[in-house]
Formats: sequence, structure tokens, C-alpha cells
Amino acid sequence: MSPMALVEKFKSAATSVFYQGNCTFKCITDETPLSSCFDTSAPPKPLFIVTPTVAGTYPVILLHHGFYLSNYFYKELL
Repeated sequence: MSPMALVEKFKSAATSVFYQGNCTFKCITDETPLSSCFDTSAPPKPLFIVTPTVAGTYPVILLHHGFYLSNYFYKELL
């Protein structure tokens, strides 16, 4: 079977990465008290956490975004 035939065969099993599932979550916005353990004079950095509201075991995704981008830009993706 050709590779393209396999893709067509299993195409219906694929889900869009933008599909909003049925897991309820909450967003937490906070600022870290110190931006670096080596530089206590540095300003705090914003922290954006998206967490499920139902107890369970979930995978963890750590997103390191671009230098000039704000972390809330990713709210729709997370």
C-alpha cells in the first residue's frame, strides 16, 4: 500500500490541533517574585498557567515563547 493511501485511509482519525476538547480548565496569571535567582534587582516576570479543573493525571506542556511576545497571546491555543 502506498504512503498516500495510508494517509487517506486514516485521515478521519486526525483531529485539528485547534479542536477545543471537553476538558474544563482555568487560567492563572501571576508574577514571579524574582526573575532570576542570580539577579534580585531584576523586575518580576509574568507567569501564565492553564490548568484543568478536574483532578487527574495530565501531560505538562512548557511553552517558551518569543522574546518580544506576551504570554497571554497564547491564551486561545492553550
